[in-house]
Amino acid sequence: MLQRELTFRCRRALTLPDARHLYRLAGRLQARIHLQLYNVTRRRQSDGCEPLSLMALGSRSGDLCQLIIRGKDAELATIVLTSWVNELGACLSGRHADFAPAQLQLQQLAPELDFHVGLMGTLQAGSDQSAALQQLVALLPDAQVRDRARLCQQLQAREAIASTALCPGIALPHSLSPEVTRPMLALLDCPSPLDWHSPFGAVQLLLLMVLPAPATASHLQPLQRLVRQLMDPWLQQALLNDHHGAARHALLIQTLAPQAD
Repeated sequence: MLQRELTFRCRRALTLPDARHLYRLAGRLQARIHLQLYNVTRRRQSDGCEPLSLMALGSRSGDLCQLIIRGKDAELATIVLTSWVNELGACLSGRHADFAPAQLQLQQLAPELDFHVGLMGTLQAGSDQSAALQQLVALLPDAQVRDRARLCQQLQAREAIASTALCPGIALPHSLSPEVTRPMLALLDCPSPLDWHSPFGAVQLLLLMVLPAPATASHLQPLQRLVRQLMDPWLQQALLNDHHGAARHALLIQTLAPQAD
C-alpha cells in the first residue's frame, strides 16, 4: 500500500468549512484512499476526514499537523489535497519548503544552539554505524569543531557502552565533548534501514546531539526538553512518517519550546 505525507504549519485555526472542504475532496477518492490527520503539537488525531472529528483536533495558528494518505491512489490524492493544505498553512513536505520560520523560532528559543539545513543530510549507501557517525560529524561546521577524529572516537566509545537507539527507527548518538565549541544538532536520513546494534532493530533516522564540556544550564535546558519529547511516540512517528528535511527540522525545533512539555 502506498503512503504519502503532508506535514504543515497552520497559519490559522481549522474551521468547520475547512473540515467540510477536506471531506468533499477526499470523498472523490474515498474507496481508494484512507486519511489520518494528526495535530502533532496537541497530540490529537482524526481517523478519516469526518468534519466533526477534524474539529476535535483543535488546530490553531502555529500548530504542526500531518496528513497521512494511504492507498493505491495516494499519489493522486496527495496532488489533490496539497491545495487544501496550502489554504490552511505552510506545507513543509516538499523540496522547496521554507526553513526560515523554524529557523527564526530556533533563534528565539535557543540562540546558542546550531541546527540548520546545512546540518542535515542523507546517509551514503553501504555505510555502517562507524561510517554513519563520521558522516554526522562531517556535517558540523569547521569553526565549531576542534578535532573531528577525537569527537568520532568519543561517539563510538559511547555506542560501545550501549546503543543510543531510542525506539524502533530512531537513534540519538550524543556527546558532551571539549572538541566542540557550541551545542549542535545534525541529522541523517537513512534511505535503507541501518543496523545500530540495538534490540529495537535497524534505524531510519540519526540525530546527533553534541554539547561543549562543560555545558551551561542555558545549553542543557532546551536539549533536555528535546530528549524528553523524543521519547514520545507521537513525535517519533511524526519524524518517521515524513522524510522531508523541512518537516523534520520544524518538528524538532518545536520540541525545544517550553510549552511543548
